[in-house]
Amino acid sequence: MSGYIVKVGKKGELYTPKKLRSQIGLDPGSEFIAVVKGDEIILKKRKT
Repeated sequence: MSGYIVKVGKKGELYTPKKLRSQIGLDPGSEFIAVVKGDEIILKKRKT
């Protein structure tokens, strides 16, 4: 499992590294699902 550093902006935006977005195919406007498990957040690409 790969790990990436994701930063949170002043308005709550998540800034993800380009390598991460490319790895799972996130393009501008893509949607993902956030699942909370304890103190973890799991992000999954939403299939359309």
